[in-house]
Amino acid sequence: MNIYNFFYNLAMAEEGGFGIWYEYVVKYRIFKKYLNKKKVMIFGLPEKYSLGLDTLLFTNKSKVHVLDNRKKILIEYKKFADKFKKKVKIIHSKNLKSFKTKEKYDLVISTEVIQNDVSLFPSPKKLAKTIIIFVPNKRCYAHPYISKLNSMSLKELEELGGEQNLKLIESGYVDCPLWPAGACLPKSEDNEEKKEHFYINLAKKILTEITPLLTKFDKFYPSPWKEINSHMIYCVFENEK
Repeated sequence: MNIYNFFYNLAMAEEGGFGIWYEYVVKYRIFKKYLNKKKVMIFGLPEKYSLGLDTLLFTNKSKVHVLDNRKKILIEYKKFADKFKKKVKIIHSKNLKSFKTKEKYDLVISTEVIQNDVSLFPSPKKLAKTIIIFVPNKRCYAHPYISKLNSMSLKELEELGGEQNLKLIESGYVDCPLWPAGACLPKSEDNEEKKEHFYINLAKKILTEITPLLTKFDKFYPSPWKEINSHMIYCVFENEK
């Protein structure tokens, strides 16, 4: 499977654009270590900007269940899963905190959920041994002004895991493109001048060529740069019980 093409097709299908394509590719370097897990729970879908379709990657070898309290978002996720011939089970629960199941999972993934309600944090612990949490980066200059997403610091996320007696396996900053969080290309309208169409199309062609290259540098930027420019932070925890 060509990872760049796979994530490009997903991002463009959901109209997430090049920023979401970039995000999906760089998160893959974290996900690829856990693709052998047999049963995966997606604990909540992202708050904004994407549906988190990169998690469809796990359907190649895993049974994937997707949990959220927004029925409309779940239906959208399932629509794209069907379009790309990926098998998932969607689970709607009005209250994620009180969600209960007899199912046991090998891996839980949560993206852009915990930052809105940290009291949800114990819930993934009850579901699986390995837990991957992504949240918007509090140190990123763009979130308060552009994306408008709630956020957390890496230290805060690590401490949340410690409070739940979870073992920290790895953590860090991820998704550090050259553009700010929440930024996107303007959409061309039929009544706009052809000159504007030309520049937008040119930008898309350039980004199509350079985005795969840019993703290769994501983890090599100096720490101070990543701390204030990375759109997301992440932690991988293990439940030792």
